[in-house]
Amino acid sequence: MNVCLRSEPRLRRGCLNLLIINLVVASGSAPAQNWTTTTAPVANWISVASSADGNRLAALIQNGETVYISTNAGGNWTVSSPANGAFGSSIACSADGSILYFNGNTQIFRSTNSGATWSSQNSPSENWTSVACSADGRLAAATSATRRSSTAGVFTTVNAGGTWNFSTAPTDDWLAIASSADGNHLAAIDILAAAIYTSTDAGNTWAQHSPPVQAFSAVASSADGTRLFATCGNNATVNGPIYLSTNGGLNWTQTTAPVTNWTTVACSADGNTILAGGGGVSFLGRLFLSTDGGASWNQTNVLLTHWTSVAISADGTKLVAAEFGGHIYTLDLSPVSLSPILSLKTSASNVVVSWLVPSMNFLLQQNADLTLSNWTDVPTTPMLNLSNLQIEVTLPQTNDQFYYRLRSGN
Repeated sequence: MNVCLRSEPRLRRGCLNLLIINLVVASGSAPAQNWTTTTAPVANWISVASSADGNRLAALIQNGETVYISTNAGGNWTVSSPANGAFGSSIACSADGSILYFNGNTQIFRSTNSGATWSSQNSPSENWTSVACSADGRLAAATSATRRSSTAGVFTTVNAGGTWNFSTAPTDDWLAIASSADGNHLAAIDILAAAIYTSTDAGNTWAQHSPPVQAFSAVASSADGTRLFATCGNNATVNGPIYLSTNGGLNWTQTTAPVTNWTTVACSADGNTILAGGGGVSFLGRLFLSTDGGASWNQTNVLLTHWTSVAISADGTKLVAAEFGGHIYTLDLSPVSLSPILSLKTSASNVVVSWLVPSMNFLLQQNADLTLSNWTDVPTTPMLNLSNLQIEVTLPQTNDQFYYRLRSGN
């Protein structure tokens, strides 16, 4: 493995003089995209969720009798037991994987201890179809459709499921929902209107900003809510494209992804890596991957099967895909991926050096003189900013000159 250094322009503000050095980890040649069949049992997997670092996974079986949890990126799985064997279709988790939500057939179940125990809290009795949550798990939103006496609409909570409120979204049948990291930006699929609605205030108000009328099947959001991806299709007779919005849903463009029966989509925190799958419960489909924000797509798995759900780590290097009536698969792109890019923010008294939550361990190091090799670890404890999924190290402004780099902790 070769380690290369790439220097960025020197950044100046007042007396501060910093050089950000970004590490590039490269190998002689990129390995093939080989998916790994995890040890999760063969089952009717319907939904899968990933923590920000991609190490904690949660997967839901359609009939809701069991949720499986992995703490090592799919290497091993343990059984989690939601109450009542509830029928379920969607699972979501916080950035650290400690808070989990999944929608049963009439209740929203929540865990605050990584799936060890579950509670239905005070969720209304509805025909739930999808659930999403903020990075800290405090804000969540769930969609419902009409069935018997249930109310179709979008419900939200701002206190981690303590109370749920019926939002101002139309009382139509809703299929799927996605959330930004801070929980304020939401995007949801209205089945009846064949449209996508967005909210910028945690679901208090909604607006229809949609591509041409389609049979939309899934939606994904970047961490800041600006980049959205919407898939179409969901069955063998109604195929469709994948649409992209770069301004929170105000405008949409069709990507170059194949027109097929898409059922699921997920993206990295910056929206540059996207994984989409087709087929679903009743039909067959493929997995396609884009690593350039949707500009180009490549088939990333030879299996033609029933793909029902996909998830991606924040940095886009750890991917997971679930198969109905089959396995859960993982793909790790970390060995051939760039290290996180360092960013710098300054104020009158502090400097904040930050980088996106990585799948690998990195240490921030500093050096006062690049002619010397005495790099030392920065003693300040990094903090996770849950509003943007950035690891941040806050340092005091000084008159000294420092150079910073990330070193792989592995």
